[in-house]
Amino acid sequence: MPEQQLLEIIQDIAAGKYSNDIMALTGEDTPEPVRTIAEAMGMMMVKVEAREYRLEMMIDELKDLNRQIKNNTIATVSTMANALAARDTYTEGHAERVADYGGKIAEVMGLDDEAVEYVRLGGLLHDIGKIGFPDELFTPHQKKNPPGMVKKIVSHPTVGATILKNLDFLGPALEYVHCHHERPDGKGYPRHLTVDDIPLGARILAVADAFDAITTDRPYQKGRSVDEALEILREGAGQAWDQPCVEAFAKVLETEKSNSLKPPGSGKSSFDLIDAERFFHLLALQKGSVVADLACGHGAYTVALSRLVGDKGHVFGVDLWQNGIILVDHLIQRDGLANVTTLRADICKNIPIESKRVDLCLMATALHDLTPPDAAVGALRECARILRKKGRLAIVEFQKIDPPPGPPTAIRLSPEQVRKQVESHGFKWRRTELLEPYLYLSLFVKSG
Repeated sequence: MPEQQLLEIIQDIAAGKYSNDIMALTGEDTPEPVRTIAEAMGMMMVKVEAREYRLEMMIDELKDLNRQIKNNTIATVSTMANALAARDTYTEGHAERVADYGGKIAEVMGLDDEAVEYVRLGGLLHDIGKIGFPDELFTPHQKKNPPGMVKKIVSHPTVGATILKNLDFLGPALEYVHCHHERPDGKGYPRHLTVDDIPLGARILAVADAFDAITTDRPYQKGRSVDEALEILREGAGQAWDQPCVEAFAKVLETEKSNSLKPPGSGKSSFDLIDAERFFHLLALQKGSVVADLACGHGAYTVALSRLVGDKGHVFGVDLWQNGIILVDHLIQRDGLANVTTLRADICKNIPIESKRVDLCLMATALHDLTPPDAAVGALRECARILRKKGRLAIVEFQKIDPPPGPPTAIRLSPEQVRKQVESHGFKWRRTELLEPYLYLSLFVKSG
């Protein structure tokens, strides 16, 4: 009966189960008042669906806004941390490396993605409490620190936790900051916690922090090798550091095929942070392709691209700075790379590539470093000039929210800013992919 069918459909709608079944009761063969009620219910259902859709959109917008607020807050605190690191050339980039090491240890130990991200965040912010340290602590000195200065040093985890305490979204990362100098044997600071009371994330960061300190040149010691550092960690496992965390880090070091955990100063670039196989899959390059690696820097991308395009392909390594060219030339000779040509060029004005075709221009973490301010515009114009009609442009950039080690004056562009700028210079945006937290790849094609 139509009345019974209408009642069942109304019950489904009330339960949030929307369908087009109601429309069957709006035809001319449906008796009144069932037909009128069905039409009214149909209109109401459409309006309810529209409102629910709008609510979903608003919720998504609020989530995006909340994410933006969170990112901006992290950016502010991270800027403070980077400003702090800039006071000491020996520890510049330390926070980023600790975050990277810590995240990899957490992954090996089987933590879920959210927990891994909290460890990385704790690593990024772990030394924020040093912001009030006197300049004397950031300058080379051989003398023993006086008691007053030692007191300041051991207080920095507490100071850091106090600075960050109102940032609820930090979750467990706040305790990681507070506890990263605690030891399993209770001889750490500031609260002398023992292993059962120290959060796992903090135990992970303690290992990462110590490894970076051991492998970095400091005023009081020469940086040790990776093997020496691991031996020191193992000797102190169970007392100074958590043994499972040390062994997990040993696995990270054993399986790190691309040397992404090289001690600072040995040519590390953003390439060391990414999954190379996924990165090259996104680039979709073929054997025999011709690539221009602009601002080739440490040469990591240049070498990897050389192997990817093979003997029939070619890679141009272009850089403004002679030091970059010298380094890449060294890699060419060391690895016997016959398909690489280095070119020193003022990227703002001219890239001396006269090849009949260039399939891809790669700008890896280059836009933020170029000077003068209009250099990015000049580089994009040059990309448009040297690329063939269907050529592509790939840009790897750190986001503003978490700049890597580098000059504090460097220009950091968000993906949206990159897209807007690139599209205004003869390219069409295709996609943007997150390679690592705060490191993204944007792909464009030459228009026209």
